[in-house]
Amino acid sequence: MAWCTLLIVLTCFLQKQGGGRRYGSICILTAMYALCILRIILPLDFTFAVVIPDSRIYPNIYRWLTAERFHIGEYPIDLVKILLFIWAFGSSISLIRYVFSYRDIMRSATVGAVPADERVEAILRQVAAEERRKLKVSTYVLPRIESPYGLGIFRRMILLPNLDYSDEELYYILKHEYTHFLSYDILMKQVVMIFCMLFWWNPAVYLLKRDFDQAVEIKCDTFVTKKMSKAERTAYLKAILSSLHNQKSTAGMPYVSTSLSKDDEFIKARFNAVMGQKKSKRYYIMNACVIICYTLIILFSYLTILQPQIAAPDSSEPRAVEFGSDNSYILHTKDNKYWFFIDGIRQCEIDEEAAVFFENNNFVIIEE
Repeated sequence: MAWCTLLIVLTCFLQKQGGGRRYGSICILTAMYALCILRIILPLDFTFAVVIPDSRIYPNIYRWLTAERFHIGEYPIDLVKILLFIWAFGSSISLIRYVFSYRDIMRSATVGAVPADERVEAILRQVAAEERRKLKVSTYVLPRIESPYGLGIFRRMILLPNLDYSDEELYYILKHEYTHFLSYDILMKQVVMIFCMLFWWNPAVYLLKRDFDQAVEIKCDTFVTKKMSKAERTAYLKAILSSLHNQKSTAGMPYVSTSLSKDDEFIKARFNAVMGQKKSKRYYIMNACVIICYTLIILFSYLTILQPQIAAPDSSEPRAVEFGSDNSYILHTKDNKYWFFIDGIRQCEIDEEAAVFFENNNFVIIEE
């Protein structure tokens, strides 16, 4: 998780330095999520990895975390087990609360809602006919909301406020929300929520959540308008502004919906993306820097292993012998016995379990 945190903080820093506050490429955020998840589900240690020993900080932290605090029966409890329990407990409570919260959101979404009229349905059919993939999407009018938004993964709904939209405005609003469903944006936001709940103790994931929400909207805008003329793009943006006209805030909107934001800076970024504002050389340089940094960090995380190095205490015995994998080996004889050698001199017989232990610690086993 330390590597994931580093990636998140690096992303926020580079996007802020690259202009437009945190509104960067959706590809960058998607790549970062993929790399974070990859690093979490594949915590591999390769044999060719370089071990970085630490004899000062890491050993002290390790001792502090693994020191026994108390016992439950005969089972020793250290700080690692306590922290893991707190982590698991917090994640479980968050996930359970989220499941019930999502269920309540889906149930309450249609309370007071009425199915949209034939005009809305006809425009939605037109939008669906223009796409290669057809989805089942229901439309409702919900008087208590201030702007349109999409909701649901299996039961897809587009909720509209009780406002008098023109046919053109309805077309662009419905196309925007339908595109969200085609791109699985709500499902992606669900994954983000679960990611945040699993790592609820890490403040960096909430930065990522905020950035991802805004980047999804920009990505949807650019996808919807990529084949439109300049006049059509202008009409699309006017429809977006019209849908935001009566919206006071998004405080009551669930994160897993595709609600619109009235943040001025965010709206400006969306307009620039839709109207095809020419990107500066600095924009591409910053994106390239992010990709290169991600790749190097992930490679470094797999190619290095940070280990505590705890020096063995000096022996006060006059006949004590120092040995290691550089001057010792194990001989496995034909009669299935294991003999331990130091400096080429046979010392003692050891059992198979001890031989395996030494082999795992880079001692060589020679077959007779």
